[in-house]
Amino acid sequence: MPEPIRLLHIITTTDTGGAEAMLAKLCKSLDKDKFACRVVSMVHAGPIAKDIAESGVQVDSLELDLGRPKPGAFFRLVQIIRKFKPHVVQSWLYHADFLNLFASRLSSRARIAWNVRNSNIDFSQYNRLTEWVVKSCALLSRFPDAVIANSYCGRDLHLKMGYKCKRFEVIPNGFDLERFSRNEAAGAKIRGELGIGAADPVLVMFARQDPMKDHATLLKATDLLRRDFPEIRLILCGDRVDPGNAALYGIVNELGLEKNAFLLGRRRDVPEILSAADVSVLSSYGEGFPNVVGEAMACQVPVAANNVGDTVQVIGPTGRIVPNEDAAALAGAIKEILSLSVQEKQELGLAARRRIEELYSLEAIVKQYEDFYTSLVI
Repeated sequence: MPEPIRLLHIITTTDTGGAEAMLAKLCKSLDKDKFACRVVSMVHAGPIAKDIAESGVQVDSLELDLGRPKPGAFFRLVQIIRKFKPHVVQSWLYHADFLNLFASRLSSRARIAWNVRNSNIDFSQYNRLTEWVVKSCALLSRFPDAVIANSYCGRDLHLKMGYKCKRFEVIPNGFDLERFSRNEAAGAKIRGELGIGAADPVLVMFARQDPMKDHATLLKATDLLRRDFPEIRLILCGDRVDPGNAALYGIVNELGLEKNAFLLGRRRDVPEILSAADVSVLSSYGEGFPNVVGEAMACQVPVAANNVGDTVQVIGPTGRIVPNEDAAALAGAIKEILSLSVQEKQELGLAARRRIEELYSLEAIVKQYEDFYTSLVI
């Protein structure tokens, strides 16, 4: 049997996020006879590191502080590369891409692949170091052997930013259709735990606290919807999305949504919470291919989303698309879905799942990654 292709993945963090989740799915699903993976997290090991480790993949952490140089961490990465002897070093997100290029060139002859995920970057919302890293990656983009984007919109953005790649591939996110499926009993249990009535309309959004996720617009849209749906409930999940977030909870209080909004923080029972929802919402204005949209669709939940990244192509005719940062338009799209008959909503949800089955199953996307990695080394 041929030697497995050794893949070293370098990622900025292993906290909860779209890139991190896709990496975890990839480590679990790649053919173990053909590929051997190892993962390096630049900062401390987060919750996704546990998921990756449970799939039998070693996870190392460089324990970096992204705001402060730490030369020892760089040389530790060099040692890991030299010891593991990867055929391909795949990095995820800008800081990791930047580090990958120099560490890999110094320590090996491995093929270098970058992975970019954004389709819109507002540098005013980030520190100067992040802006410098992103712009540096654009200048250095001719040196990696290949760059992957998870959306066509993201690829186009990076080309406009000055990326000049030898090879630029688009591989979308894939979804585990066994895990992500609608479970009415689990959804009813979630409603019961939160004190939400069986007939109350429920919105949900999974997104970490980040300026690009624009929770404020969704909260304003929810406030507008109370005129037609007084019992509407909004479930928000994600890192730092909890009552301890003074800025976010301040908006909840300002709008008088204390009884309508549930800020649950990071949750692992994503399919169960989606099964409690009538509409999944994406108010972000900076996405490539949002995992949360595909996960909701797989759970037969219609989606109302901003026109961001490849969301239009992903959702197709199974949901509603609105302009970014427009609370009234978002509220109108949600109202359209909530106003459908029970049968119409069910048909819309079933159509959403079929679309994921046909276009974005995890098996099909993993096969694309396998073919990509194989093509780099043959």
